[in-house]
Amino acid sequence: MKPFGKVHIAHLTFRFNALAGSYLSDDTLCNSHIEIKRVHTLMVCEEIKSLAEETGLSTEKARLAYIIALFHDIGRFRQFQQYRTFDDSRSVNHAALSVDIIKSDGFLEHIPETFHELIFQTILNHNIPFVDGYENSETELFTKLLRDADKLDILRVITSDDLRHVLEWEEKTDSYRVPDTILQRFRDHQIVTLDLVRSVNDLRMVRISWIFDINFSLTIQKIKERKYLEKLFGLIPGSERLNQIKTIIEDYIMTKKNEGDEYIFSNK
Repeated sequence: MKPFGKVHIAHLTFRFNALAGSYLSDDTLCNSHIEIKRVHTLMVCEEIKSLAEETGLSTEKARLAYIIALFHDIGRFRQFQQYRTFDDSRSVNHAALSVDIIKSDGFLEHIPETFHELIFQTILNHNIPFVDGYENSETELFTKLLRDADKLDILRVITSDDLRHVLEWEEKTDSYRVPDTILQRFRDHQIVTLDLVRSVNDLRMVRISWIFDINFSLTIQKIKERKYLEKLFGLIPGSERLNQIKTIIEDYIMTKKNEGDEYIFSNK
């Protein structure tokens, strides 16, 4: 089978769906979580395809990006079945588990071995708070594509009334004071890390702070067009501190817009 051809992509997508389907049972809670992650993966594939096309990647590289997206969360199904959570801190690193499954199930059998390490490293990079450095420009490019595409669809999930319960817990609050530590992260244009989370609204601040970790102007454009940040802010009780954060983000986006796209790669 020709690697990165349309038949190859269709074959891998079929295998992905078959694997996800193998985790379905009479457990309705598990089934709903499996299905949400299956759809999430396919949506990330579409997001990364769009980003790859906009950044001028060759057809082969765009399809490689699609394949990486297809497998980036494949460990999620086993994770939820075994641990009943998507919280890596309470279970297992789902990215590492994804790489293990890709290797054990032979998903890369038709892909030249020279691409394997790139695929594995990109997947391992996608769910860490910060990437300290990259082995090469290829790893950097695909990592940034995947991280942007993944964030775009997670934002879709957590701004949907029907879906956000998967990544959030129920918590009724009439007021919310943005903690000092979280407010300072926004002032420093830094993402809020999960160790600072003490409430569901803290978790929403984590997602909002992702704007500081976006790599492509097209991603920011999609976030604005889909009103993801407005929807998230709408779920949080208002306050002066929250208004400060809104202003910080508006100014940051405007600055980025004036700077242009920092990570448009010319290598095709």
